[in-house]
Amino acid sequence: MEAEFASVGTSEVLQRILASEGSFPICIPEGNEILDLIPEVTTLPPWCTEEDLKHYTEQFEQSGFTGPLNYYRAINRCSHDTHGFLLF
Repeated sequence: MEAEFASVGTSEVLQRILASEGSFPICIPEGNEILDLIPEVTTLPPWCTEEDLKHYTEQFEQSGFTGPLNYYRAINRCSHDTHGFLLF
């Protein structure tokens, strides 16, 4: 998934995720890539400015997506952390 994100760039990935407002599935059907499921967008949501996007892009370019993605990769192993919560 990290390679897929790198192929389109950090800013594009973040813009798609932020504009989707969580409307994409947490599970990816076999044979698909996550970006196949998150449509391309041309505008940011009203609550996110270009300055915000630039800040988040700079942060993720330094740290990468591996840490946040690993949280979701480990959800089944860490179900005690989410007991009682509905995961999207």
